[in-house]
Amino acid sequence: MRPRRVPRLAGATAVAALLVALGAGASPASAGGSWRAVAELGPGTPGRVACSSTTCLALANDSIDGAGARGTWRTLYTVRGSGTSSTSFSDVACDAMLCVAVANSTGTRRGHSVSGPDAFVTTSGGRRWSGHALTTVKGATSTQVLDVACGGPRSCLAVGYYYGATSSGGVAWSSDDAGATWSGRLLPHGVVGGALACSSARACVMASGALEVTTTGPGGFRALLTPHPWGSRTPAFESVACVGSLACVVAGYATPSGQPCRSSSCRPVLLATPDGEHWGAVALPRAVSGQLVQVSCASAKECVAVGDAPSGDPLGGASLVLRGAIGSPWRAVALPRPPSGQWIGASGVGCTTHGLCRTGDLFDRRGGENFPYTLAGPA
Repeated sequence: MRPRRVPRLAGATAVAALLVALGAGASPASAGGSWRAVAELGPGTPGRVACSSTTCLALANDSIDGAGARGTWRTLYTVRGSGTSSTSFSDVACDAMLCVAVANSTGTRRGHSVSGPDAFVTTSGGRRWSGHALTTVKGATSTQVLDVACGGPRSCLAVGYYYGATSSGGVAWSSDDAGATWSGRLLPHGVVGGALACSSARACVMASGALEVTTTGPGGFRALLTPHPWGSRTPAFESVACVGSLACVVAGYATPSGQPCRSSSCRPVLLATPDGEHWGAVALPRAVSGQLVQVSCASAKECVAVGDAPSGDPLGGASLVLRGAIGSPWRAVALPRPPSGQWIGASGVGCTTHGLCRTGDLFDRRGGENFPYTLAGPA
């Protein structure tokens, strides 16, 4: 089973940013202008990002940061409690004003043993939060949540994996009451939890070692035949974004024999579909190498993906933004120039329904120090 990506960008280990935007033609009037850099003041390093209608949220270790489409990140919620518990957020998703962040907790909190997955829910743009344990799943002795998606203002699905006495595999939790209660079940045999996106309460796409789609809820996931334009390279899928009737984009990377993405032999991966069934590889400029770690869409024609570009320097090379409609050629978009002349690191991106997008933290390295920024701009 492929290990799940975790929030990155820890100071000196940050690598180069590769920002890729899918979008068509002109940006909508509400998202006019160009991409700009916003200096960050806080100590956190926001990673995975999701945006509601008006607010963007980002995961930063054991806390959740928030910002408008153009402001700086600030901490909105931190998991608190006496004891020795540890909480690690793995993903966040929004639909309209509903946002859900999922995490795995271990240790002791307020005198009680804590072990297992949790969901943290807000319907107020991050001003108020409630925590809910994801239910024990029959047949599983332990579970871990990996990803979450919301396909409506009250419906969300979280996926992960389980270990049982004699078996292991994928697991799913669903909620139809805006995250207040969750019911769990094992996924069909051979379906492993992975990157997830939903366009309705029942229609979802999941990308783990393969692509799976369902139109009947978590019990209906089935594998898809998809293009494999990477030759002998092995793909790894990191993120999915869906809008409309399962118009989706999958982002990730492909490497020889599934090796880590550490050299120019690592290629970014983008697959797209207009309906969840018919998939095609998105053509990228030949010079682009590296991995994509998250993709977000404001509409079927306005999506943004971010990732890392490897180079000889462990801190990486220059940033890049590309734009183009699904199935059409892409064009490069200029990023604002940092003081040092090079951006490093990028761990997440989110877009509001109005077509405004922002990244998690990336850095400008000056005088041996990494100065945090975030980028904001139109899809």
